[in-house]
Amino acid sequence: MFTNLPFKVYMPINLGGAHCVAAEISFAERRITIYDPQTELIPTEQIIKWISCLRELLPRLLIACPGFHRDCPMLRVSIDPYDVVRVTAGVPQQRPGSGDCGVFVLKIIEYLCSGFPFNFGPHDGPLLRHKRVVSMLKDQIV
Repeated sequence: MFTNLPFKVYMPINLGGAHCVAAEISFAERRITIYDPQTELIPTEQIIKWISCLRELLPRLLIACPGFHRDCPMLRVSIDPYDVVRVTAGVPQQRPGSGDCGVFVLKIIEYLCSGFPFNFGPHDGPLLRHKRVVSMLKDQIV
């Protein structure tokens, strides 16, 4: 059932209703990697505190999932919380106060999934928002 499961999952995480970050969950490495488009806004310790429920709950959910560890024997069975790492170098940064974190997070996830190096930066926020709206209106994801 789980033999073709990608061992990394990407998701946006809203922090305190005020900021979004991208998360890469690696089941094989038991790690949550945070990509923050505005690294100076929230200290790493606060981010870890806000996502503590995810790092604690995730291993328990996998253990409770029927057949997960049977079908993925290479994954370590443990209720130990996942490690959290925050990447700061090389992550595209939004302009402070621009409100672009959501669209930056979506673009960061898109690039991480595709394996392409990041090639956008602070001044691309309006263009990224415009492209996202156009793709939604055309009923496609770009």
